[in-house]
Amino acid sequence: MKQGLAKILTAILLLNLFAFSGVSAQEPSVLYINGAAVNFAEGADGAPMIGLAELAALGLSYTQLENGVSITDGERTASLFAESSVVLVDGKPAPYANAVNASDGQVERVNAWLLCDLFGLASPEQGYAAAQDTAVASSVEETVSGNIVLPEGYSLKGRVYITVMLRSAAFPYAVEASTVVQMGSWQTSAGFTLTMPNDMEKGIWLSYQIYSDVSGIYEMGYYAAAGTTIDRAKADVLTGGASGLEFPLVATSPVQAEVLMPGGRSAAGNIRATVYVVPNITMGTGSSYTISSDGGVVIAQGADSGSVTFDLPLQDNVQYKLGLRFMTGDDTVYNTVYYREGGATSSRQSAAYVTGQIGSITLPLLEQRRISGVVEHAAQACEIIAIGQDESGVYKDIDDAVFYTKAYSSAQTGAFELEIPADITDYILGIKYIAADMTYLQYYSENGLVANIQDADVVHAGSDVSGLVIDASSTYTGTPVRLLGYTLESGGTFQIGYENTSGVQQAGVTAFAAYYGSNNRLLGVSKVTTDIAANQSGTLQFSTAPAGGQTIARAKVFIWDEALTPVSDVKQIDWSIDTQRYAGLYVNNAKCSVSPDNFFYTCGALMASKELAAEALGLSVSAEGGAVTFARNADRVTLTCGSLTAEVNGKPVMLEAMPMQAGQTVMVPLLSVAEFFGYTSNYYNQTSQCLYLAEHK
Repeated sequence: MKQGLAKILTAILLLNLFAFSGVSAQEPSVLYINGAAVNFAEGADGAPMIGLAELAALGLSYTQLENGVSITDGERTASLFAESSVVLVDGKPAPYANAVNASDGQVERVNAWLLCDLFGLASPEQGYAAAQDTAVASSVEETVSGNIVLPEGYSLKGRVYITVMLRSAAFPYAVEASTVVQMGSWQTSAGFTLTMPNDMEKGIWLSYQIYSDVSGIYEMGYYAAAGTTIDRAKADVLTGGASGLEFPLVATSPVQAEVLMPGGRSAAGNIRATVYVVPNITMGTGSSYTISSDGGVVIAQGADSGSVTFDLPLQDNVQYKLGLRFMTGDDTVYNTVYYREGGATSSRQSAAYVTGQIGSITLPLLEQRRISGVVEHAAQACEIIAIGQDESGVYKDIDDAVFYTKAYSSAQTGAFELEIPADITDYILGIKYIAADMTYLQYYSENGLVANIQDADVVHAGSDVSGLVIDASSTYTGTPVRLLGYTLESGGTFQIGYENTSGVQQAGVTAFAAYYGSNNRLLGVSKVTTDIAANQSGTLQFSTAPAGGQTIARAKVFIWDEALTPVSDVKQIDWSIDTQRYAGLYVNNAKCSVSPDNFFYTCGALMASKELAAEALGLSVSAEGGAVTFARNADRVTLTCGSLTAEVNGKPVMLEAMPMQAGQTVMVPLLSVAEFFGYTSNYYNQTSQCLYLAEHK
């Protein structure tokens, strides 16, 4: 540890002050750092927020990031962001909230409590004295306290930070309270205290998480009186305060895997791979339950074998499946393999279970084979799916297959190539249009696509298969009509867009719109009988008269043929305007000014005024009647109110929702417009409810 950091351990920050002393207080009026009072602002949850200039007094330095700040003590680095509750600690996420105060994306203040947890800045004795001078005592809340204990016989080789959490035992298993415990090489245990949340109706779990690699200790665990467990289903549910808890960390045991090249041949290059482990437990939140190696060289170039060592948690009655994911080095080797006694398999289902005491395994890699060919007469891009068959005469679809993999073919060339493992030799090939549902899956046969997997041809891939031709022009089965965006028009009509994704006409079909009020009571049903041509897109228009003048809150739309067989899925529509789902907009990391009048969610899409869309995306805009044209350089896009078809540089393209008149402006589907002009990267932050768009360069 640096001398500068040792000096910092005398800092008095009030989160740790109250946790160690047991004093519960109202908001403090003074914050002390090394005996000197510093200014702070009160955060949203009452936490003291100190300015970046005060960090130097704590021996911390900072660097401004885009929309955030990076803080370090020279050994540990934390990255905090203005529009996110996620804190990255040495590159890994940690469960903190209300981390910073920011203005226009620029971080100005940082939560002092969080700094205490992250960098171990506290002295309990001085903290208690400060509490007498600066805080007013109040009623004591229920707490959970105890000691984090190292596994028996284990000692640390350096400092480690352990986040101890109270996590809700009800979905979505949110972290209700957390603290960071620091343990050094001289310690075998360390205390913690957490305040119980007020609402304890469904109980909470006590858990720990280590966000850095520590050899010999597993990264997470749940408290149970019978012993810490990695299986949350076996954790104790706490409904009240508790003290004196012993919370041991979970020990791990090393496993060595000897990895072999297939057929004893030599590796064409350095094979780098990651070993990963999946236990048969109830999956928890905050951990992938995957123990990985570092992705280093497993087999060196020219060698026929190599080895890798990794750790498994020591847990009674927990079994594991072991896999190795190939990353680079030899493209004749298949990229994924699982351990099976006496060999290997590409199927996780077929892999063998092992326990934490296995010690060593032998894991042969599998040869890679290929199925390649072309899709003819495809109207659009397709997914080609190779579905492994392991029993003769028994046809297994995706849900039951021991293995399947996908490739993609464009509508222009139709070419595809599937990479498959050598341990499975028989496959049924499925095809579906990317825009369609999985119910549209069809299967390859030499006579064309078939709807029933029992009628499909089995492709035997004992070696590479090339030159395969899949004819996609046959009848498209399932529910070929896809319902798209929709709008509610004035004058008593309602429109919804559709596209017939099959190459076959849907003649004499009837489309139904069932209208419901806000109390889910059926108000009436409107219907339209029509013919829908093959590969046709268009709009269906319904009368709202059957609702009897009552306010329609939502509708369900579906299409049946003359035999009352569905030719579309049921589309549920909500016309309410949601101004909360998207609260902010950033384009190329620049914040845009939005309001509920020009930026809201409705009819299944994010709608923005034509003015906001133009300003945010750097476009010119013009309007004539119900048509709106956006332009930049030589690119032009025209959208029309009430139409699901846009004209993009003279060619028709389907929209995600219809443009609509709203007062004196026109609202347009923002994501569709953004995509037309190259803004192909979008991210929605659920915490801040902000949308981030980025232009592809």
